[in-house]
Amino acid sequence: MKFFNREKEIKEILSVIESEPQLIYFIYGPINSGKTALIREIIRNRLDKSKYIPFLIDFRQVSVGSFEDFIEAMFEVDYTTKIDDIKKYVKDFINWILENTDTVSKLISMYSGVPLQIPAPVLKLEEKEERRIKNIYRYLKELFIGIREKGKVPILVLDELQMLKDISLNGNRPLLKSFFQFLVALTKVEHLAHVFCVSSDSLFIEHVYSATDLEGRARYILVDDFEKKEALEFIDFLVKELLKGKIVLNSKEKEKI
Repeated sequence: MKFFNREKEIKEILSVIESEPQLIYFIYGPINSGKTALIREIIRNRLDKSKYIPFLIDFRQVSVGSFEDFIEAMFEVDYTTKIDDIKKYVKDFINWILENTDTVSKLISMYSGVPLQIPAPVLKLEEKEERRIKNIYRYLKELFIGIREKGKVPILVLDELQMLKDISLNGNRPLLKSFFQFLVALTKVEHLAHVFCVSSDSLFIEHVYSATDLEGRARYILVDDFEKKEALEFIDFLVKELLKGKIVLNSKEKEKI
């Protein structure tokens, strides 16, 4: 189905993407206002795929209650490789992305991004969670550096990030603070990747802002419910696209909807 409206938000997000990575961007708004649909529309149909490599992580896919769940949600773990050298695996992974453009394009069209692969041996190098998370950050940094060296720009989209709010490292230190410190390094400090965090939980966003020291390091893009005029136009759009005009709604019926 065609995408309806949101041209203002699309233009704003594309403007961010086309500039140098500087800040973490929160895409927020009411539940079911179309935030996920918007970011997927941009990745699938509005993005110059010759310039950008998107990775979309949907934390709704996994019930995130532990550090292991976090890894499962973030990555597609490669259990087939024996490579434990991060730089070598990153090089091979990037080469695969660049050499299989048709496959990558299909993945982006179907899943709104390339699966974020990570070699299983890298995760097993350390038993302590704090050391494992450092390996994960090191892996992501090497991956994004490698992508930039190939003349591409990585985009990391984290959908429904509030699912991580209760996860701790070793039962005490919150994972959230560590994770956002890393995201600040990717954007504000080293300008390696664009980072978008999608959430309908405004209280969570406020908590993240204060708990992870994001002042001057983040901005916000509102995706709000439609105004009445747009809502009525959207009903006409749905009737045309889904029902092929087989049903005609009068003004009273549209007002009721």
